[in-house]
Amino acid sequence: MTHKSSDAAANCGEVEKMTPFVIPAHAHAEGAAVIPYDRYAEGVAMRASMKKEGWFLNKGVEYAKVCVKELVLNTKNTLYIFNQRMDEAVADTNDVYDALQDAAYRGVEIRLLLEEPYCAENIQNSKALHFLEFAKAAGGNVDIKTASGSEIEKIKEILGSDYHFMVGDESMVRIELGKIDYRAIVSYNETAYAKQLHSLVETAFSNHTFSN
Repeated sequence: MTHKSSDAAANCGEVEKMTPFVIPAHAHAEGAAVIPYDRYAEGVAMRASMKKEGWFLNKGVEYAKVCVKELVLNTKNTLYIFNQRMDEAVADTNDVYDALQDAAYRGVEIRLLLEEPYCAENIQNSKALHFLEFAKAAGGNVDIKTASGSEIEKIKEILGSDYHFMVGDESMVRIELGKIDYRAIVSYNETAYAKQLHSLVETAFSNHTFSN
């Protein structure tokens, strides 16, 4: 598999620990060194399993799959996701889809909060969303909702323009910095920050301004 060097270059370095809801300016910069995909995937798996502290950069769809998969696989209790939609390029790939299925079957509480309408057409367009809808209908540990405009704006006010994220076990977090190139920052052990993002989704699901 061939990967663009620009993607690999952006997946190179540590990012300073963040003040809550402030993205470090240099998180948007390209890295200075290129990490081959296989080495990157191995390193991410190690960081996730060890719950290693510190933020690192993540860019490109192939690299996004790695970070998302490892976050889901290493989640034991709660997996909260806020995104525009269920991105088929990531969520519908075998590794991530299998990880989501595994999490649901393990009893992980999954909450998916979407900007785009949560409707039959969108469910059919994504096999991951279709599975999660099936799991929700079966009852238990999966819930999905569409956010109202006012609640989306509230989240934007707190997070700024970079506001899509996923949180596992109130300690692991991936925050997207770019919709087009899947640029993000990731930490598998950032409890203080992750708890705040976790709380945002908790509030959203308990708020009557949200609708299915």
